[in-house]
Amino acid sequence: MHAQIFTYVIDLPNQEDYVAQFTDPFAAPVAAAKGLYSKVWMADFDQKFASFYVWETKADMEAFMASEIIEQVGQLPFLKSLIITDYPVVEDASRITKGIR
Repeated sequence: MHAQIFTYVIDLPNQEDYVAQFTDPFAAPVAAAKGLYSKVWMADFDQKFASFYVWETKADMEAFMASEIIEQVGQLPFLKSLIITDYPVVEDASRITKGIR
């Protein structure tokens, strides 16, 4: 398994705009991505936003990163300061702590 952390700033005036312009258009297409184990959306609805992804394989993650969804997200004018990091998942320990099944 492989994991990613996206951190970013969303320059939108309120939570309703965040949902309408960011989560609503992208949640279902992301959920349909091959090999996605889970995605967690995180936000303080001020300036701090993040997403945490777990993928079945690194190849699945790489295919997602080369997808049209990521291209569209990268062009959003209100998405700023995007930083993406990825790591192999330590599966045995993550099962113990309920991070994966």
